[in-house]
Amino acid sequence: MTTIKDIAAQAQVSATTVSHALNPQKRHLVAPETVQKVKAIAQQLNYQPAAMPNSKAPLSTLHIGLIKTLTIKEEAEDTYWRFIKQGIYETARQERIQITQELSIQDNIDPNSLRSLDGLIVLGSFGETAIKTLQTVNNNVVVVDAAGHYYNFVDTIGTNLYDLTYSILQQLWQKKHQPIAFIGGRRAEYNLDGTIAATGVDRRLKAYQDFITEHDQPEIISLSHWDSAGGKAAIQKLWQSSASFGSVVCASDPIAIGVVNFLNQQKITLGTDLALVSFDDLDVISYLTPSLTSVWLPKAELGQNAVLQLQARAHWPRSWTSNISILGEIHYRTTFQN
Repeated sequence: MTTIKDIAAQAQVSATTVSHALNPQKRHLVAPETVQKVKAIAQQLNYQPAAMPNSKAPLSTLHIGLIKTLTIKEEAEDTYWRFIKQGIYETARQERIQITQELSIQDNIDPNSLRSLDGLIVLGSFGETAIKTLQTVNNNVVVVDAAGHYYNFVDTIGTNLYDLTYSILQQLWQKKHQPIAFIGGRRAEYNLDGTIAATGVDRRLKAYQDFITEHDQPEIISLSHWDSAGGKAAIQKLWQSSASFGSVVCASDPIAIGVVNFLNQQKITLGTDLALVSFDDLDVISYLTPSLTSVWLPKAELGQNAVLQLQARAHWPRSWTSNISILGEIHYRTTFQN
């Protein structure tokens, strides 16, 4: 017996698109040429539609894909991405959504294999060409943590990293904890085949550069890996340079842990001799001495809302783009008191 998914596979569109094309009440949501194509294939395959469900019936099950830049090792080491992914899977299970494909750029992604899915969640830093390629094979794409890109042509969900960073810098400035140094990680944007498309600028770093320029201050920047070893190496490099600074902004808690470790060895009293602020607000930082001022970032919440955003897009197609931002919060502790 022919199913909607059989038609979708042959037409190279999503099952949701086929359902709309064959439904007189929703046919207007699909391009006319696609409607004609779907109807022709349905007739060719002798498709017999089931009775139309009433309005109280549950939405049909979606089959979606998760496309990511991260390796298994990176997911294990980076709690930020791990919690986002956890939120994606938990919400998909609650909504009875099937994640039928999970692909990383190390898998040599074939875009054509994604045509029959109802939608795609993109996780990590992809280049613009990669995102547009995915859109050519699937109309329903949601990008999580888009690093400030893509806003004009694809649905995104993220947080207000730039504004949070700028607010922190203003507070450090007002408390006269300057010059202000920044320690972060490098961010590459990838093609679907795993090659690097471009070197992206993290929004925290962009906010720092803009603030420093506006206040006519010297840039004091050290970039390394996004882990504690990278943070320790970065602060050591700054410490051995001729630069002097009154505060440090770290782009993540793992980086900050390495910074705290090094500064404690130098007998620096954080919060008094030097102010320190970080991002992520991980549970582990409550055990640091001294306690770390950090910005809580939505992680599982980003994953949860990515699924719900994709679900809405798949069931109710639209031509406009949605950019959702879940706001973070600064949690003040010993290393910097507002």
